[in-house]
Amino acid sequence: MSKYGIAIIGSGWGARVQVPTFKKAGFDINSIWVRSQQKAKDIAEQNGIPHVSTNYDEILARKDVQLATIVTPTFLHVEMCKKALNAGKHVLLEKPMAMDVKEAEDLLHFVTPFIKEKKQLVVLDHELRYLKTMKKMKDLISQGYCGKIFHVTGNITLGSRAHNKRMNWWHEKEKGGGALGALGSHIIDSLQYLTGSKIVSVNGTLKTFFQQRTDENKQVHQVTSDDFVQAQLEFDGGFIGALQTSVITPEDAVHNFSVSGDKGTLAINYGTLTYFKNTEDGSRGGKREIILEEDLSMEAPLNDIWGLGSYEIGLALRKFIGEGDNSGISIAATIEDGVYTQKVMAAIESSSKLKKWCKV
Repeated sequence: MSKYGIAIIGSGWGARVQVPTFKKAGFDINSIWVRSQQKAKDIAEQNGIPHVSTNYDEILARKDVQLATIVTPTFLHVEMCKKALNAGKHVLLEKPMAMDVKEAEDLLHFVTPFIKEKKQLVVLDHELRYLKTMKKMKDLISQGYCGKIFHVTGNITLGSRAHNKRMNWWHEKEKGGGALGALGSHIIDSLQYLTGSKIVSVNGTLKTFFQQRTDENKQVHQVTSDDFVQAQLEFDGGFIGALQTSVITPEDAVHNFSVSGDKGTLAINYGTLTYFKNTEDGSRGGKREIILEEDLSMEAPLNDIWGLGSYEIGLALRKFIGEGDNSGISIAATIEDGVYTQKVMAAIESSSKLKKWCKV
């Protein structure tokens, strides 16, 4: 029996990205759970996965599964995570981890003994932390390249929901859909990871520009989740920030992070990390240099930052599960990180409703 057995729980991101990237990382993907039996069979045949099921308990009962990676709609996360832990599995849990702060805190309380006493792994799938450029940027910030930080930014813009007008759970707030949870959570986690500071207050705006969508039967439905988010941020480190994310912008994908201070600016622009060093007298003429570039020349899905990040976190998980080496997984987002991100998201939602600054 392989010590690298993994079950993919979900048919979207799990099948599209995690199956090929985790295979390349050295995992044996021996099971997949999907709510539709026909869809499960199609995915299994396309990817050479030996076992498919619509029965989650059946998947968890398999002794050749060491890790369950849960990439289902948000409203299913908590219950599925609990079941996987009770079955003795390690868990990689999709973000956001829960529907709201209370559910997130309840999950934290539940998982703690499994982590501390049973030594089971529970981490969140914030794969952007694993990009080489992100790790290098964090290291350079800690070395003082930016000096005293003034402001930070994070912008992730996609057009996936502009091209695809179909209605599904992603457009239902009641099921955990929306840009804030899907992409805003990545920005929140990344900015806190890079700087080591927590967001303490926010001034946010959520918008739904595509207010109606049609399902596969051409029935029209009202959209209840957001597709665009902007937020001003205040950090406990004394600096400010800006967050923006959109899923309805039909252009090339945007993935930008920047940290600026009195010594210089570090910035990532879709896989390229640059540094602009301020001149000593503050005059114009500083120089921007490329520090590091991601290798996006591989086959899909490793030819974009999301697939590359997924591959890197897969390597770290494999080392931990197969060899007991936690050197790679130590930078993963924890359940505690997920709870705080949930609190920031809740504050942004409150701010948008109340149209004022809100504390986290």
